Amino acid sequence: MAEKRKITLHVKNATQGMMWRLAYDLSHGKWKQQSAETIASGATDTYISTGMSDTATGTTGYVRYLLWDRITTVQLNWSIGYSASNSGGPVLDGNTKDAFRALLTNDSYSDGVSFPQAGDANTYWLISDVAAVRTSPDGLRSASDRSGSLADLLAARLAGLSRVDVGDRRIDIPGALHAIPCGKYDEADLTRLSAGRTQASLHEVLETKLPAIEMLKFLGSSDLVPAWHAATVSADFVDEKLDIIPDLRIRRLVEGAVSAVRDALSGRPIAYVDDLAGELEAAKAALMGSEHSEDMAAQVAMVEAALALLHQKPSSMLETVGSSVRATVEKDTVKFARLSGEQLTRLRAIIG
Repeated sequence: MAEKRKITLHVKNATQGMMWRLAYDLSHGKWKQQSAETIASGATDTYISTGMSDTATGTTGYVRYLLWDRITTVQLNWSIGYSASNSGGPVLDGNTKDAFRALLTNDSYSDGVSFPQAGDANTYWLISDVAAVRTSPDGLRSASDRSGSLADLLAARLAGLSRVDVGDRRIDIPGALHAIPCGKYDEADLTRLSAGRTQASLHEVLETKLPAIEMLKFLGSSDLVPAWHAATVSADFVDEKLDIIPDLRIRRLVEGAVSAVRDALSGRPIAYVDDLAGELEAAKAALMGSEHSEDMAAQVAMVEAALALLHQKPSSMLETVGSSVRATVEKDTVKFARLSGEQLTRLRAIIG
């Protein structure tokens, strides 16, 4: 049996955001293990290409990614020869490429190395940020550096928040009345649903029998949930439900809103949020104007949730992210109520 050459690529995303695979191809050889569509921040993807079976051949190919700023791309190239020498390496492209680094490293991703010159190759690739300040395509400073920008407002709401004990703060149960639409519950109903209590702590409220969507409206209007918890759970909830959105472009916009909130909570720079909000609004308008708009209800709900992440204070964010899903078609009501229930489960877990 003829010998064939092989390359294994271990690609680590050390940037602060997602990497999306834009294109990939082999001009020679075949895939033994395919690359993933995305690589999350801090994650590593491994894939393998080889020469063709039963032939004395090498393998040549590339994978190209879009980085989290949605401008810079990085292409990983390789050519593993059967008798000729090997070659390959990463290539960054885009107006903001100087804000990133791409290099071949050793297996600890700590030191740069040269591409293996001959034979099979087991390679390690590191993609990382190199600067805290980004530059936009027109040469202006990023949104996080512009006075009065949405990024400034988002940072002001979320930067510096920290996880705190929820304490023993108590609220009046009747205060939920104005949060429940259409007079669905009167005071007696609310008292009954809260096991006879007229006052409750956050832990106690979470143990009531209120349906999930109404519970989220109650918690959002009462400011009972500490800001860090509300923002964290809201971002996590949206992130976990991205598969509701089949349109890849819209999904990436919603992911951008999640990343902006997480960056703000961590005190990291927030870039291009103003443009992102505008694109989300445009995507929402396009979905709602579609001739199949009823079938787009799930995507509209997720876009509205993403806009809430960018524009609202954490308590309102929690409420809107959970309850915006009410505006869907009747056939999906049960599904979306379940998603809101999952958000409450996460909130219960995070407050301990």
